[in-house]
Amino acid sequence: MEKITQQSKLKIWGLKTKASFLILFGAILYVAQVQAQTFSYTGTVQSVTLAAGSYQIEMWGADGGDALKGTGGKGGYSTGTLVVAASTTYYIYVGGKGSTVTSSTPGGWNGGGGCLGSFSTGYNGGTGGGGTDIRTTQNTTYADRIIVAGGGGGGTGYSTYTGNGGNGGGATGSNGGSSRGVTYAGGGGSQTAGGTSATGGIPSYSSAGALGTGGNYTGTLGGTAGGGGYYGGGSGHWGGASGGGSSYVGGVTGGVTIQFGQTGFVSNPDTTGNGRVTISNSPLSTSETSIKNDMNIYPNPTTDFLNITKVSDKATYKIYSVAGQLVSRGNVNVGIINVSALTKGTYMIVIEDKGKDLFKSKFIKN
Repeated sequence: MEKITQQSKLKIWGLKTKASFLILFGAILYVAQVQAQTFSYTGTVQSVTLAAGSYQIEMWGADGGDALKGTGGKGGYSTGTLVVAASTTYYIYVGGKGSTVTSSTPGGWNGGGGCLGSFSTGYNGGTGGGGTDIRTTQNTTYADRIIVAGGGGGGTGYSTYTGNGGNGGGATGSNGGSSRGVTYAGGGGSQTAGGTSATGGIPSYSSAGALGTGGNYTGTLGGTAGGGGYYGGGSGHWGGASGGGSSYVGGVTGGVTIQFGQTGFVSNPDTTGNGRVTISNSPLSTSETSIKNDMNIYPNPTTDFLNITKVSDKATYKIYSVAGQLVSRGNVNVGIINVSALTKGTYMIVIEDKGKDLFKSKFIKN
């Protein structure tokens, strides 16, 4: 038998160590590829460089400021798929929560309207929450935004009147509330204009929303300010809350924007009321090519059912959320899968038979 020298033992040990390192490195690399990136509120611009591929974006606008006589509106939720053709740097603006006014008070960072007049004790209004967005350039003019989640409007703080701030999000943000009358509340921002300002009381104290920014309030006695967003909400006046900012999903694929309280709204994981952004490339960045090329799904987008062509009755399916969570599974029943219980958004479906993947594809649930 050939004698194994100490040098040979060291060589064998080195090869085993190298192999173990490569396996470990591969596992770490795989985890890094599928792990979601989270961007929380910092009050400054953040950036990320994304390699070519498809990425699922989820974001939330910031809440409006609570007030003496009403709560701030909730920030909106926006989601969609960002397709990156080549390595690109994106700039992330995460909105800050609005404040309860105790003096001349600016709004939440990134477009929340402020209460900038003199303060009257016992009339604490709320400032607007900032919008959250992603831009292709770093700028202060709200240009080049590809997806936006609107911020909530501030609540009212005047006398015995009550009114909650309008919720941000959706194609049009919600109007502010007012027990005094609608003319004292600010309107929600839309896709083309800022929300209207209050016309009751002294109209010059209130201002309409604008591109990216909520309307400011410059008077006294419990005025409120609008939420930021694609277009910001208008500010309310004495006894009226402010409007929420609108969202925008025109720069992503399959974009959806939903207000708090509407079907399909996803709660913000940040419970402080600040905005948030998550970017994930798992599992939706995986190949969308059918393994069995004659198989297909339709309609896509869908609201209730997916039809699967040329599939065995013995096949099973799994549906994953944008975060990679398994949300539904079962047997393919005569080529039809009921997806009506899913919330609005983008999903990955995988069709299997005898433990082997036959087909995988993204689909959008409306």
